[in-house]
Amino acid sequence: MQIINPSKITDQNKGRLLIKTFLQGKSKSTLRAYQSDLENFQQYCGCRGLYESARLLIESPHGQANLLALNYKTEMQKGRFKPTTINRRLSALRSLIQLANTLGMISWKLEVKNEQVESYRDTSGPGECAFKKMLTANWNQRNQKKKSGIMLS
Repeated sequence: MQIINPSKITDQNKGRLLIKTFLQGKSKSTLRAYQSDLENFQQYCGCRGLYESARLLIESPHGQANLLALNYKTEMQKGRFKPTTINRRLSALRSLIQLANTLGMISWKLEVKNEQVESYRDTSGPGECAFKKMLTANWNQRNQKKKSGIMLS
């Protein structure tokens, strides 16, 4: 892990330092996911690299940065991306901006909200009351079969 000297941060290199700091120390899978999400944003912005897109975002005033992120979200919605993909990409941007805020590069936060995610199916189960009814019904069925001479194994 590289130690970054705060006195070396300039307007020209703060995008690079932000991205390097953001990505360092992450697991391989997290690194791949963040890099992919940030590269997608870079392509949307028409920037030449991740550093340039990070710099574009952090050098924008608060409102313009939120508008840029909101337009990015709208473009992903038009591209028929799933809400989970949109949310993951927005989360990567919010995390990057949070770090920039923590490092004192900016004084604002990205406020673009996530997409509503619809559950595919209910996996909560029958609930306690319904489970007890099923056990009772099974118990009663077993007892009736025992009385009639039919045994369940």
